[in-house]
Amino acid sequence: IEALQMQSEFDNDHLFVDEKATAEAYILDVFKEKGLGVSATALVYTGTLKTGNVFVCGTTWGKVKSIHNRAGESLKEGKPSVPLNIVGFKGDIPSPGDELIVVPKEKFAQEVVNYRKKILSTVGQDEMIKEREQTFKQETEELLNAAKTKDLDEIRELLDERRQAKHFVEQDDTDKTINVIIKADVPGSIEGLESALSEIPAEEYGFSIRILTAKIGPVSETDVETARDTNAYLVSFNQKVPHPVQVFARSLNQSVNKVNIIYTVVDEVAAILESKLPKSEKHITVGQAKVNAVFTLNKHKKKKKKNIAGCSVTDGTITRSSKVLGNIIRDGEVIFTGPVESLQ
Repeated sequence: IEALQMQSEFDNDHLFVDEKATAEAYILDVFKEKGLGVSATALVYTGTLKTGNVFVCGTTWGKVKSIHNRAGESLKEGKPSVPLNIVGFKGDIPSPGDELIVVPKEKFAQEVVNYRKKILSTVGQDEMIKEREQTFKQETEELLNAAKTKDLDEIRELLDERRQAKHFVEQDDTDKTINVIIKADVPGSIEGLESALSEIPAEEYGFSIRILTAKIGPVSETDVETARDTNAYLVSFNQKVPHPVQVFARSLNQSVNKVNIIYTVVDEVAAILESKLPKSEKHITVGQAKVNAVFTLNKHKKKKKKNIAGCSVTDGTITRSSKVLGNIIRDGEVIFTGPVESLQ
C-alpha cells in the first residue's frame, strides 16, 4: 500500500524521460578498437542520440559515426537508459564521468571546447600566480620586520640561510624523488599504472615516487620538455609515439619509454630507484686457511722485506680468482685486511 501511495505521488514527467529532447549522456568508459579508433561507453539519460549528431564532451568534441549496443549490433539511434558504444571523438580523449551534450553545429562545438580549455589553463595559472604572490609577500614582511629589529649583518645571515635552505630543499627533492610522466591509451591503463607504481616500497629507503602528470593521448613535445626539466621517467603506454615527437626527443637527448606491459614500467622505475641507493659491499667467505709459519723474503734491489705466510686450507677452496680480499684473524680479532698479492 505504501509503495502504491508513493508511486501515485509522481506524475508522468517524473517517471519518464523525453526521447525527443536534445540528447545528453554520461561517459562510463573509454577504450580503443582496431579500425574504429577511440570508442566510449555512454549512458543516455535524456533525449535520443543519433548517428551524425555533433556533440561536446568535456574538453573534446566529435560527430557520432556509429552506435553499437552491448551485443555489438549497429544502431541508428540510442535510447535512454541503455549502454551504448559511441565512435566519433575528435581531438582529446574523454574521461569517464564527462557529460556528453549534443549541439547544433561543429563550429559551435569547437568554440565551446576552446573556451573550456582556456578556462582550465587560466584557472591553473591564476592559482600559481597567487601562490607566488603570497610567498613573495610573506618573505617581504619577514625582511621588513628583521630590518626593524636586527642589524645589517644579521639580515645578511638571514638571507644566506634562506638561500641555502631553498638550495637544499630543491637538491633533496631532486635526489630523493623519482618523477614519472604517464601518457596512456585509456583511463584503465592509467589506473593500473598508478596502482602498480604505488606498490614500490620507495619510502622504506627514504625516496618517493611522484607522478607529475597522467593523461590520455600520445606523447607531445611539451611532455618531452617537462621530462627533461624535471628529470622524469616518461612512458608512452600501449600507443605509438608520433614521429615528430621522436625527433624532438632525440634532439633533447630525452628518452621516451614505449611500454605495453604494466609491470615492465614497475621494473624500470624500480631499477631507477635501485641506481639511486647507496652502494653496499658484500663479503662472501669462499675459503679459510691456517697460518703455520711466516717467512721473510729480502729483496736486495729494492731493499724491501716481504712476509710470506705458509698456510694450510682448513675449509672451502682458495683459488687465484678468489684472492680479492683477505682477513687475518688472531684470537677472534681481525688484525689485518687487504688483498692477497700472490698464491702459490
